[in-house]
Amino acid sequence: MVMKRFACLLVVSAVVLYRIAWYYSWTYEQKTDHAYPLKVRSDLSRVKNTTRLTIKNDGLCLNLMNGTKHLNMTNKKTSDFTSDYDVKSLASKGCNHVIDMYDFEMDFKHITKEERDFPIAYSILAHQNAHQLMLLLSAIYAPQNVYCIHIDLKSTSMFEAVKEIASCFSNVFLATKREDVVYAGFSRLQADINCMKDLVNIPVTTNNWTYLINLCGQDFPLRTNLEITKQLKKLNGRNQIHGEANPVKFVRRTKYIHKVVNRTGKDGMVERIIIRTSQLKSPPPFNMIIRKNSAYNIYTRRFLRWVIFESEKAKALLEWSRDTLTPDEHYWLMLDALEEAPGRTGKMSGFTLSPYVSWNTHAHRICGGYWRHYSCVFGSNDLGRLVRQNKLFANKFDVTYDSLPVTCLRKWLDDRKFRTNEIWNPHRSPVSIN
Repeated sequence: MVMKRFACLLVVSAVVLYRIAWYYSWTYEQKTDHAYPLKVRSDLSRVKNTTRLTIKNDGLCLNLMNGTKHLNMTNKKTSDFTSDYDVKSLASKGCNHVIDMYDFEMDFKHITKEERDFPIAYSILAHQNAHQLMLLLSAIYAPQNVYCIHIDLKSTSMFEAVKEIASCFSNVFLATKREDVVYAGFSRLQADINCMKDLVNIPVTTNNWTYLINLCGQDFPLRTNLEITKQLKKLNGRNQIHGEANPVKFVRRTKYIHKVVNRTGKDGMVERIIIRTSQLKSPPPFNMIIRKNSAYNIYTRRFLRWVIFESEKAKALLEWSRDTLTPDEHYWLMLDALEEAPGRTGKMSGFTLSPYVSWNTHAHRICGGYWRHYSCVFGSNDLGRLVRQNKLFANKFDVTYDSLPVTCLRKWLDDRKFRTNEIWNPHRSPVSIN
């Protein structure tokens, strides 16, 4: 009898000790889930681990979004240094590894009929970090959509990694023509046009997309595919190209001729940059009014077909723009403003669906990350305001600095996609822009 009681006591003790050990290991995992860079796990398994938890069960993400948690970024350990080589190695193991690791949604189980009947085209420009590009692509991926990716001609390792992964998908491809992109130069606009041309050339019988959204590799969505679909349908066949006419600060970009030159940096590396000359430019063709637009917009298919293949004015403006500064920030609106432009934006309110950007030129400049090219690279402490934006996307993110914003936003979006009855995180209704 004593032996039986002793044996029972041992079993109960073992169970209790196991539960205690399990609890503390689970608690430790929750506390340290975002603590170490992915490079400590060469098989990228942590990507899967951090995206599968729901946002409601992730106290850190939830508290950051609610504003009840603030991270000391000086002592942060949320950087993600997954290399292009790591991504290519993952792809070499097989497509299933890529699909599973980044949580690509390959079937139509969670895709509504409304989404299936309204495919979206994406043009994505990227020049570094294949891993971050995959985090973006997997977040916006849907089997009915189509994606063209332009990789900078200089980015050899990234190109090889993305090429390997793109082969896993019938609706993801690399631009047929690549550009050696110079920051603020004509090549930036040409790279977008290259992808747009490839997407427009897709037969309507293969993919009857109506709208194209252009992004860069440092963007991330703030809306689910269903929410984006509903918002695009609200446009009623019009473009969404936002900007202004005759901007004073913009004059120097088009008043003088600019050219690309080689410059040797402090590290001895030669880079190509664009400089302004003292030579004046001729006025724009066809007496067009100079206008400034966002580099990232929403375009109808018929507008892009008209721009790329049909309009003589568009061809003339493209040639005129070759020696201007940041032509991607005037080309689209100058054409959209023409009376004959298909789907022209027309007179609209000041609200725009272009990506949310926090500029350090604004009176109330806020950045929980760091500033680059006058805009904020978002950090964890920006999550509270990111989730409150009436925008489809935000720019920009850098997982090598802080991977938490992307991780938390993916969970936040997946909660709305897969758990439709959450009162605390309901579907976002389309914004009226009339």
